[in-house]
Amino acid sequence: RPDATIRAAQFAEPVAAGDVAMRLLHGTPAIDGLFVVWDVPTMHVVRALRGARMTVPITTIDLGNDVAIELGLGGLVKGVGAQQPYDLGIAEATAMIMALVEEEPPPWIVIPALSVNRANVRESYEAVWHAPAPPSLLKALDEGPGDDAAPEDGKAAP
Repeated sequence: RPDATIRAAQFAEPVAAGDVAMRLLHGTPAIDGLFVVWDVPTMHVVRALRGARMTVPITTIDLGNDVAIELGLGGLVKGVGAQQPYDLGIAEATAMIMALVEEEPPPWIVIPALSVNRANVRESYEAVWHAPAPPSLLKALDEGPGDDAAPEDGKAAP
């Protein structure tokens, strides 16, 4: 996308993600959104942004409980490209069984990410985890969008 500029920052430990994100945001004021890898670092970034009274939309790739709840509340997490570890395990086990019975497994096995947003988070959670959505997620969905929905400019809470 020629209209997008990407800035990257790294963290060595998940607990450092919030501090790293804050340094990135303070050093680059025109950031319109964040991609944070995995659910635990994402929630550290959410807490750091809230502590700074900033509302920058976030996307990630893990649909853990806390990320699902944040998404359900209409909070800072706006979307997830959810990994599907259960289904990937089934695909890999199938390939292993094929190899054991001397059938040729496919040379490449992949399970596509599941696109998750607030509208489909319950169904997506159940599809990813092969389990009912937890009561905490159902409660978050009932409560509706949170108070920290991003303002028009996506920058800071009033």
